[in-house]
Amino acid sequence: MKQPTPNLHHRGPAGRRTWRHLFLLAAGLLLAGCEINEPAMPTFETTLTIPLGVERVELREAVEDEDYIDIENDGSLSFTVQGDPDTLGFDFELSADIGSQTIEEGLGEFEIAASAPIDYSFLLGDIWAPASGMSGMSAPVPAFPIDVQSDPEDVPGIDSAVLTQGQVVITLDNQLPVPVSADSGPQQIQVTLEDPATGDAFATLVFPSIPSNSSSTQSADLTGVTLPGSMRVRLSGGSPGSGGAWTPIDGTDSVNIHAGYQNLRVSSATAPIGPQSFETSFTTELPADYAISSAEISQGSVDLRLRNGMPVPCQAVLTWQHLRDEQGQPLSQSFQLAAAESLTRQIDFQGYTLEAGGEPLENLVADVQITSPGSDGRSVTLDADTGLTAELQGGTIAFGSVTGVVPATSVAIDPIVEEIDLPDEMEGVELVAATMTLRVSNGAGLPAQLDLNLSGVSASGSVVNMNINELILAAEDSRATTTTIVLNQNNSDIVNFLNNLPTSINLRGNVVVGGDGRIGTVHQSDNAVVTWEIIAPMEVVINGTNLDSDPKALDLDADMRDMVRDRAGNTHVQTEILNHLPIGVQITIKAHSDTTLIADAPLLEIGPLDVDAAIVDPTTRLVTMPVTSTPQVQLTAAEAKILGTEGLHTMVEVHLPPSDGSVRMLSTDYLEVRGMIRMDVLVDDEW
Repeated sequence: MKQPTPNLHHRGPAGRRTWRHLFLLAAGLLLAGCEINEPAMPTFETTLTIPLGVERVELREAVEDEDYIDIENDGSLSFTVQGDPDTLGFDFELSADIGSQTIEEGLGEFEIAASAPIDYSFLLGDIWAPASGMSGMSAPVPAFPIDVQSDPEDVPGIDSAVLTQGQVVITLDNQLPVPVSADSGPQQIQVTLEDPATGDAFATLVFPSIPSNSSSTQSADLTGVTLPGSMRVRLSGGSPGSGGAWTPIDGTDSVNIHAGYQNLRVSSATAPIGPQSFETSFTTELPADYAISSAEISQGSVDLRLRNGMPVPCQAVLTWQHLRDEQGQPLSQSFQLAAAESLTRQIDFQGYTLEAGGEPLENLVADVQITSPGSDGRSVTLDADTGLTAELQGGTIAFGSVTGVVPATSVAIDPIVEEIDLPDEMEGVELVAATMTLRVSNGAGLPAQLDLNLSGVSASGSVVNMNINELILAAEDSRATTTTIVLNQNNSDIVNFLNNLPTSINLRGNVVVGGDGRIGTVHQSDNAVVTWEIIAPMEVVINGTNLDSDPKALDLDADMRDMVRDRAGNTHVQTEILNHLPIGVQITIKAHSDTTLIADAPLLEIGPLDVDAAIVDPTTRLVTMPVTSTPQVQLTAAEAKILGTEGLHTMVEVHLPPSDGSVRMLSTDYLEVRGMIRMDVLVDDEW
């Protein structure tokens, strides 16, 4: 804020009369002597007192011409910007487009019946060749190796199967007159199950020592195994013999293997398939941000095509639990599909009521239950990915009425650019409090979202944005409701926004009705009206700033300038400063004949003069009583003689140091400066 400079007032003619009187007095004293000599002027110093004018600097003068700074009745200052009302019309679309959708649901892993057990037998004569010629005899039986292979045997009820679960259980029955196998070593018996078509083993089981006429049972996990339609068994290992004891030998004695399967679950199989069932669902998305609590469907249908990809017949029952008829029953459609058959049917939604029964809906869900009687004993090929395909064609559903969340509707506020002319002295001053008030009248039966952006651009190009996101209340009983939003330093960034010292404010944004899970009832003609204003009572933190007065001419006449320039000695400046500001300040008087240099490169600086703060109420932080300071400054003769410079101008610089916390200044706050200059002046015969 600019403050006027106190003038240095001096009465030139009176000064000359003073010197004339001094001269006449000296001459009279000389003529009174007995002897008349050539007159001589005595040499002496005298003190010349120059009163300073009174200068009063008020804050009111700094702000009264500012368009955006108002002076309130109590003298407080506020920053004010107002916007024109903007009426926004909504256009609700009460229909939903249903997009096309295809789902494919496979049967998944399924069970097949375990096959009947398979038996294999290996005669002693086939295992130990000498036994063939010794049948009916007794003799010591030496240790002998075992390595025999069975003929292939069909696996009952299975042509092939890829197992995801299952076990094979093998019982080895030793009917030989000697033990077989061992707990370890080369004689330990291994039973290997092989695919005769490829020779690949798909399971190996190890048995401990089995005495004569005894058995042992072992099992193996078949997860991941491809089970063939036939298999053979390889028996390998050995027998320790009779240990030298005489033993009856019968060539028809045997080792018997009993193989069975259990808990078979497959990802694919060629086999007779028993009854199967599985379920799925498909979801038809309602339009984005749609969530309906209830709605009457006035029109709409879609085509649904089902295709049975299985080699067995099936029944598919589709049920939309949230679509109810007049009797409260859900919409349900049943399809009977032969193996590999396709059917297309139109699903008519007209007359049905969409009932959420709880949380608002964003999707239509159809539950699908598929059952099949199986292959009726026939061997068929089936895998987990084979099942049912549903193709839903797109369509449009028109609602006679909607209660719930409808698609979000956004209406833009016309962009506003407000140019602002702020005082230069606002540099170095921070606001600590400000208020922005917005009022939005909403005629829709849904809450609305106000999204507003204020962009403030300073003179230096610095940009600060402030986003406002507030919920607007819904209309009540078909009558518009007004929501008032008050933003201040406690709930927004308004203070930081204004402290950027914007020279222009750009306001843009929109009002969004619907979406975000808000439930209500809407009408085609609903609208909203937005008004706004910024009224910012200014309370500031001072970070250190200067207030400069305008330069003023000192206005000493030529004789006075000559006297000061040629004869001034030591000079004493006495001031009396009345401070009605809530902070202490420092005052510097600057002088120069060139007003363009006076602020930054003065010929003379008087000060800084420290001025105490006024007395402030600790609660209101307002000045209750001004305080007078009487700083004094001593000038040297060289400094004083500068006052005799022709065309000399003076200005006052008031420095506001950083404040300890926030301060409140009223338009009635002021600073009043007065004082005098006492100058020693040399008087001699050259006067």
